[in-house]
Amino acid sequence: MIVCFHLLLYVIIIKLSPIPGFQGQPIATLFIGLLFSQFEWYFLTYWALMLGSYAVEYYQKFRESNLKAAQLDSRLTKSRLMALKMQLHPHFLFNTLHTISSLVRQDEKKKSISMLSEMGDLLRIVLSQNEEQFIKLTSELEFIKKYIALEEKRFKNKMNVQIEVGDDLSETLIPSFLLQPLIENSIYHGLSKKVDASILSIDIKKKGDQLCIEMYNDGPPLSENFNVFKVEGIGLANTIERLSQLYQDQYIIKFSNIKNGVLVKLNIPYQIK
Repeated sequence: MIVCFHLLLYVIIIKLSPIPGFQGQPIATLFIGLLFSQFEWYFLTYWALMLGSYAVEYYQKFRESNLKAAQLDSRLTKSRLMALKMQLHPHFLFNTLHTISSLVRQDEKKKSISMLSEMGDLLRIVLSQNEEQFIKLTSELEFIKKYIALEEKRFKNKMNVQIEVGDDLSETLIPSFLLQPLIENSIYHGLSKKVDASILSIDIKKKGDQLCIEMYNDGPPLSENFNVFKVEGIGLANTIERLSQLYQDQYIIKFSNIKNGVLVKLNIPYQIK
């Protein structure tokens, strides 16, 4: 229709203009003559416009579908991360309750009451961070210090805990509830498995664009076939899954036997608020 309309206007302009050789020709003759003589040009122009319009349309649909897929993937990732985080909460609470119940069975009432009170403080912190995936390092350290204080009562203050944090890391962001499962693993599978074990050291510092966390305990060494990515425990397996969801392949976690104990190295991207 556009081609025919264009040709018709062209014929009318020719008829109205003083061009020799066209004045005596009927409009229909001019129209058919121009249609056949310019057919290849119009044919190519038509399909170029058609293909161009389809290309633009498909590109827009492609971008829209990519955007929707990205939004869906983001929602799924957030839901997955929240589910993983929610799994850690009851795991941590049940283990702590188990510790308190063991004290009750030993008739240590004062210590049990004190631990219940401290557990209430921990629970308030957990609930206040319920929907936050990232928190300040200072907040995470506040939480783990309370948790360690709780565990020290279980070990009758025989734990020698050292925490060193590099300068200017107060605004650093880390995944909430990240350190507790690693500390719990060091205590339950390290210090509690060796009579004379007592050292738990945590060193956090910034190296380039990485936040480096090192955690050492002088418990028994790992087995030769230990693989951190194939553990079955909820706390550690859940932590690995969260790190994979949050950072894909931009994190490093390594367990190794060193200095008559076990060293955990965790590197994650350095982030600030």
